[in-house]
Amino acid sequence: KPHARLGAAHAAAGRTDAAVEAYRRAVELEPQNSLWLGELSRLQRKSEPPSSGAGATTEPIEQLKAEGNHAYAGGHYAAAAGRYTRALEALCETDGDAVLPVITQRAAASRCSFGSAERSRAVAVLLSNRCAALLRLLAYRAA
Repeated sequence: KPHARLGAAHAAAGRTDAAVEAYRRAVELEPQNSLWLGELSRLQRKSEPPSSGAGATTEPIEQLKAEGNHAYAGGHYAAAAGRYTRALEALCETDGDAVLPVITQRAAASRCSFGSAERSRAVAVLLSNRCAALLRLLAYRAA
């Protein structure tokens, strides 16, 4: 709990990187806390540079997926879940609309416009990978 409070204090002071680290530690100690996991994902997204317009390319998505795979392999499940979530958000962006919320909603996949079989497969793989990371964190509800 102290790490989450420290993360909230860092976030309120505008120190996003320090807040991410504090929340990451809090999630490692209490992995079933979906509130902290959600805040970690939100802060990780905030620390990312803004995308260059609508219609994200597959390169950042593949990079985020690879980073998630690397984090998962290293046992950093909270970081992996965050990377997979960010990849899903990038994949599910619509023309000029806000990014679809895919952090904890089970119906997120149905709200993402699949478009093609390749896109449909990518969404399924990312959702599966994120669920695996969340299950390792014992965050069953979030998974």
